[in-house]
Amino acid sequence: FREDLTLQQGFQSKVEEMLEQPMIKMQQIYNLRNQYMQSNSAQEKEFIKELVESLEKSMEDSIFGFTDSFNQNVKPMSDDETKARVQIISELPPVLQHLFKRRMGLSTSDDLKLAILLDHYSAQLEVLDQVKNEDTFPDAARQEAIDGFNMLPAPVQSQFRKSIGVSEDTSVDEVIDALRAGKTSNTNVLIDVLENNQGITYGGEYEDLEFLKRSGHAAELIGPFTLMEDFKPTEEEVDSFVQEVLGTDTYTLSSKPERVMGGYYLSGVN
Repeated sequence: FREDLTLQQGFQSKVEEMLEQPMIKMQQIYNLRNQYMQSNSAQEKEFIKELVESLEKSMEDSIFGFTDSFNQNVKPMSDDETKARVQIISELPPVLQHLFKRRMGLSTSDDLKLAILLDHYSAQLEVLDQVKNEDTFPDAARQEAIDGFNMLPAPVQSQFRKSIGVSEDTSVDEVIDALRAGKTSNTNVLIDVLENNQGITYGGEYEDLEFLKRSGHAAELIGPFTLMEDFKPTEEEVDSFVQEVLGTDTYTLSSKPERVMGGYYLSGVN
Protein backbone atom coordinates (compact mmCIF):
# COMPACT_ATOMS: atom_id res chain seq x y z
CA PHE A 1 0.00 0.00 0.00
CA ARG A 2 2.78 2.44 0.93
CA GLU A 3 4.58 1.86 -2.38
CA ASP A 4 1.51 1.68 -4.64
CA LEU A 5 0.63 5.22 -5.74
CA THR A 6 -2.59 4.02 -7.39
CA LEU A 7 -3.89 2.52 -4.13
CA GLN A 8 -2.97 5.67 -2.23
CA GLN A 9 -4.74 7.92 -4.73
CA GLY A 10 -7.74 5.60 -4.67
CA PHE A 11 -7.97 5.77 -0.89
CA GLN A 12 -7.65 9.56 -0.89
CA SER A 13 -10.38 9.82 -3.55
CA LYS A 14 -12.60 7.56 -1.46
CA VAL A 15 -12.23 9.83 1.57
CA GLU A 16 -12.94 12.99 -0.44
CA GLU A 17 -15.95 11.39 -2.16
CA MET A 18 -17.28 10.15 1.16
CA LEU A 19 -17.30 13.73 2.44
CA GLU A 20 -18.32 15.61 -0.71
CA GLN A 21 -21.07 13.41 -2.20
CA PRO A 22 -23.60 14.07 0.61
CA MET A 23 -23.20 17.81 0.01
CA ILE A 24 -23.88 17.41 -3.71
CA LYS A 25 -27.00 15.33 -3.09
CA MET A 26 -28.21 17.73 -0.42
CA GLN A 27 -27.89 20.59 -2.93
CA GLN A 28 -29.90 18.59 -5.49
CA ILE A 29 -32.63 17.80 -2.95
CA TYR A 30 -32.78 21.44 -1.83
CA ASN A 31 -33.15 22.68 -5.42
CA LEU A 32 -35.81 20.06 -6.23
CA ARG A 33 -37.84 21.00 -3.17
CA ASN A 34 -37.76 24.64 -4.24
CA GLN A 35 -38.98 23.60 -7.70
CA TYR A 36 -41.74 21.55 -6.08
CA MET A 37 -42.99 24.53 -4.06
CA GLN A 38 -42.98 26.80 -7.13
CA SER A 39 -44.61 24.34 -9.54
CA ASN A 40 -48.28 24.61 -10.48
CA SER A 41 -48.35 21.27 -12.28
CA ALA A 42 -49.55 18.23 -10.35
CA GLN A 43 -47.72 15.95 -12.78
CA GLU A 44 -44.47 17.85 -12.41
CA LYS A 45 -44.82 17.85 -8.60
CA GLU A 46 -45.27 14.10 -8.58
CA PHE A 47 -42.18 13.67 -10.75
CA ILE A 48 -40.10 15.95 -8.51
CA LYS A 49 -41.35 14.12 -5.42
CA GLU A 50 -40.16 10.80 -6.87
CA LEU A 51 -36.74 12.29 -7.64
CA VAL A 52 -36.38 13.62 -4.09
CA GLU A 53 -37.40 10.29 -2.57
CA SER A 54 -34.93 8.49 -4.83
CA LEU A 55 -32.07 10.79 -3.79
CA GLU A 56 -32.94 10.47 -0.11
CA LYS A 57 -33.08 6.69 -0.40
CA SER A 58 -29.70 6.58 -2.15
CA MET A 59 -28.19 8.51 0.76
CA GLU A 60 -29.73 6.13 3.28
CA ASP A 61 -28.56 3.08 1.33
CA SER A 62 -25.01 4.41 1.27
CA ILE A 63 -24.99 4.61 5.07
CA PHE A 64 -27.18 1.76 6.27
CA GLY A 65 -26.99 -1.86 5.26
CA PHE A 66 -28.50 -5.22 6.16
CA THR A 67 -26.71 -8.34 7.22
CA ASP A 68 -27.64 -11.77 8.49
CA SER A 69 -24.44 -12.15 10.56
CA PHE A 70 -23.16 -10.22 13.57
CA ASN A 71 -19.57 -11.12 12.77
CA GLN A 72 -18.40 -9.52 9.52
CA ASN A 73 -14.91 -11.06 9.69
CA VAL A 74 -13.34 -7.76 8.64
CA LYS A 75 -9.77 -8.30 7.46
CA PRO A 76 -7.38 -6.80 10.03
CA MET A 77 -5.46 -3.73 8.90
CA SER A 78 -1.69 -4.05 9.23
CA ASP A 79 0.42 -1.46 11.02
CA ASP A 80 2.08 -0.49 7.74
CA GLU A 81 -1.26 0.09 6.03
CA THR A 82 -2.52 2.08 9.01
CA LYS A 83 0.57 4.30 8.96
CA ALA A 84 0.24 4.80 5.22
CA ARG A 85 -3.40 5.86 5.54
CA VAL A 86 -2.55 8.26 8.36
CA GLN A 87 0.08 9.85 6.12
CA ILE A 88 -2.32 10.17 3.18
CA ILE A 89 -5.17 11.74 5.17
CA SER A 90 -2.70 14.01 6.96
CA GLU A 91 -1.97 15.55 3.57
CA LEU A 92 -5.63 16.47 3.00
CA PRO A 93 -6.81 20.02 3.79
CA PRO A 94 -7.47 20.43 7.54
CA VAL A 95 -11.24 20.84 7.01
CA LEU A 96 -11.45 17.43 5.31
CA GLN A 97 -9.42 15.87 8.11
CA HIS A 98 -11.81 17.39 10.65
CA LEU A 99 -14.84 16.15 8.69
CA PHE A 100 -13.36 12.67 8.45
CA LYS A 101 -12.96 12.54 12.23
CA ARG A 102 -16.42 13.97 12.84
CA ARG A 103 -17.98 11.45 10.47
CA MET A 104 -16.51 8.70 12.63
CA GLY A 105 -18.04 10.23 15.77
CA LEU A 106 -14.83 11.80 17.06
CA SER A 107 -13.88 15.34 17.96
CA THR A 108 -11.50 17.27 15.73
CA SER A 109 -8.75 16.92 18.35
CA ASP A 110 -8.96 13.12 18.50
CA ASP A 111 -6.29 10.85 17.05
CA LEU A 112 -6.45 10.49 13.27
CA LYS A 113 -5.32 6.86 13.55
CA LEU A 114 -8.41 6.05 15.63
CA ALA A 115 -10.66 7.61 12.98
CA ILE A 116 -9.03 5.46 10.32
CA LEU A 117 -9.49 2.31 12.39
CA LEU A 118 -13.15 3.17 13.02
CA ASP A 119 -13.66 3.64 9.29
CA HIS A 120 -11.97 0.34 8.44
CA TYR A 121 -14.06 -1.60 10.94
CA SER A 122 -17.28 0.35 10.32
CA ALA A 123 -19.08 -2.66 8.81
CA GLN A 124 -18.60 -4.58 12.08
CA LEU A 125 -19.61 -1.60 14.22
CA GLU A 126 -22.79 -1.11 12.19
CA VAL A 127 -23.96 -4.71 12.63
CA LEU A 128 -23.32 -4.51 16.38
CA ASP A 129 -25.70 -1.56 16.45
CA GLN A 130 -28.34 -3.79 14.86
CA VAL A 131 -28.33 -6.20 17.82
CA LYS A 132 -31.06 -4.19 19.52
CA ASN A 133 -33.39 -4.63 16.53
CA GLU A 134 -33.56 -8.43 16.73
CA ASP A 135 -36.87 -9.78 18.02
CA THR A 136 -35.16 -13.04 18.94
CA PHE A 137 -31.51 -13.38 19.84
CA PRO A 138 -30.47 -17.04 20.02
CA ASP A 139 -27.18 -18.19 21.50
CA ALA A 140 -25.61 -18.57 18.04
CA ALA A 141 -26.38 -14.94 17.16
CA ARG A 142 -25.07 -13.77 20.53
CA GLN A 143 -21.82 -15.67 19.98
CA GLU A 144 -21.45 -14.06 16.55
CA ALA A 145 -21.81 -10.63 18.14
CA ILE A 146 -19.26 -11.53 20.83
CA ASP A 147 -16.79 -12.83 18.22
CA GLY A 148 -17.38 -9.74 16.10
CA PHE A 149 -16.62 -7.44 19.03
CA ASN A 150 -13.57 -9.43 20.09
CA MET A 151 -12.00 -9.16 16.61
CA LEU A 152 -11.94 -5.35 16.88
CA PRO A 153 -8.61 -3.70 17.84
CA ALA A 154 -8.42 -2.48 21.44
CA PRO A 155 -8.74 1.25 20.55
CA VAL A 156 -11.91 0.56 18.54
CA GLN A 157 -13.38 -1.56 21.35
CA SER A 158 -12.63 1.25 23.79
CA GLN A 159 -14.25 3.89 21.58
CA PHE A 160 -17.31 1.69 21.02
CA ARG A 161 -17.75 1.21 24.77
CA LYS A 162 -17.49 4.96 25.24
CA SER A 163 -19.99 5.64 22.44
CA ILE A 164 -22.70 3.45 24.01
CA GLY A 165 -22.11 4.86 27.48
CA VAL A 166 -20.50 1.96 29.32
CA SER A 167 -17.24 1.93 31.25
CA GLU A 168 -13.85 0.92 29.91
CA ASP A 169 -13.78 -2.28 31.98
CA THR A 170 -17.20 -3.48 30.79
CA SER A 171 -16.97 -7.10 29.65
CA VAL A 172 -17.97 -8.13 26.15
CA ASP A 173 -21.01 -9.98 27.53
CA GLU A 174 -22.12 -6.81 29.30
CA VAL A 175 -21.55 -4.81 26.10
CA ILE A 176 -23.88 -7.15 24.20
CA ASP A 177 -26.43 -6.92 27.04
CA ALA A 178 -26.27 -3.12 26.83
CA LEU A 179 -26.85 -3.27 23.07
CA ARG A 180 -29.81 -5.60 23.54
CA ALA A 181 -31.22 -3.12 26.06
CA GLY A 182 -31.25 -0.44 23.38
CA LYS A 183 -27.88 1.26 23.73
CA THR A 184 -26.54 2.49 20.42
CA SER A 185 -23.44 4.25 19.15
CA ASN A 186 -25.54 6.25 16.64
CA THR A 187 -26.54 9.56 18.19
CA ASN A 188 -28.77 12.34 16.97
CA VAL A 189 -26.18 14.62 15.40
CA LEU A 190 -27.99 17.88 16.10
CA ILE A 191 -28.66 16.99 19.73
CA ASP A 192 -25.05 15.92 20.10
CA VAL A 193 -23.93 19.32 18.82
CA LEU A 194 -26.28 21.27 21.06
CA GLU A 195 -25.40 19.27 24.17
CA ASN A 196 -21.68 18.63 23.73
CA ASN A 197 -20.12 20.97 21.19
CA GLN A 198 -17.86 23.76 22.32
CA GLY A 199 -18.41 27.38 21.43
CA ILE A 200 -22.21 27.36 21.85
CA THR A 201 -24.03 29.86 24.02
CA TYR A 202 -27.74 29.18 24.31
CA GLY A 203 -30.14 31.87 23.20
CA GLY A 204 -30.26 33.85 19.97
CA GLU A 205 -30.22 31.69 16.85
CA TYR A 206 -29.93 28.50 18.92
CA GLU A 207 -33.52 29.10 20.03
CA ASP A 208 -34.73 30.09 16.56
CA LEU A 209 -37.07 27.39 15.24
CA GLU A 210 -36.22 28.02 11.58
CA PHE A 211 -32.50 27.76 12.28
CA LEU A 212 -33.01 24.53 14.22
CA LYS A 213 -35.25 23.15 11.46
CA ARG A 214 -32.65 23.88 8.78
CA SER A 215 -29.92 22.46 10.98
CA GLY A 216 -31.93 19.33 11.67
CA HIS A 217 -32.36 18.72 7.94
CA ALA A 218 -28.66 19.33 7.35
CA ALA A 219 -27.80 16.94 10.20
CA GLU A 220 -29.76 14.16 8.53
CA LEU A 221 -27.94 14.58 5.22
CA ILE A 222 -24.45 15.84 6.06
CA GLY A 223 -24.09 15.12 9.77
CA PRO A 224 -20.31 15.62 10.02
CA PHE A 225 -20.59 19.24 8.85
CA THR A 226 -23.12 20.15 11.54
CA LEU A 227 -20.73 18.81 14.16
CA MET A 228 -18.26 21.59 13.34
CA GLU A 229 -20.06 24.51 14.95
CA ASP A 230 -16.87 25.57 16.71
CA PHE A 231 -15.25 25.97 13.25
CA LYS A 232 -18.07 27.91 11.59
CA PRO A 233 -17.06 30.88 9.42
CA THR A 234 -18.08 34.43 10.23
CA GLU A 235 -20.57 36.35 8.07
CA GLU A 236 -17.65 38.41 6.76
CA GLU A 237 -15.78 35.26 5.74
CA VAL A 238 -18.84 33.91 3.94
CA ASP A 239 -19.33 37.21 2.11
CA SER A 240 -15.66 37.19 1.12
CA PHE A 241 -15.96 33.60 -0.10
CA VAL A 242 -19.01 34.47 -2.22
CA GLN A 243 -17.43 37.59 -3.69
CA GLU A 244 -13.85 36.45 -4.20
CA VAL A 245 -14.07 32.68 -4.73
CA LEU A 246 -17.41 31.84 -6.30
CA GLY A 247 -18.06 34.56 -8.83
CA THR A 248 -20.93 34.56 -11.30
CA ASP A 249 -18.96 32.50 -13.80
CA THR A 250 -18.54 29.53 -11.42
CA TYR A 251 -21.57 29.49 -9.10
CA THR A 252 -24.58 31.80 -9.03
CA LEU A 253 -26.44 32.04 -5.73
CA SER A 254 -30.20 31.81 -5.91
CA SER A 255 -30.70 33.09 -2.36
CA LYS A 256 -28.81 34.62 0.53
CA PRO A 257 -26.52 32.20 2.44
CA GLU A 258 -28.50 30.52 5.22
CA ARG A 259 -27.03 29.74 8.62
CA VAL A 260 -27.13 26.13 9.75
CA MET A 261 -25.29 24.37 12.53
CA GLY A 262 -21.66 24.14 11.47
CA GLY A 263 -21.67 26.95 8.91
CA TYR A 264 -23.78 28.24 6.05
CA TYR A 265 -25.84 26.63 3.32
CA LEU A 266 -25.39 28.10 -0.17
CA SER A 267 -28.06 27.45 -2.75
CA GLY A 268 -27.43 28.20 -6.40
CA VAL A 269 -26.53 26.98 -9.86
CA ASN A 270 -23.14 25.85 -11.18
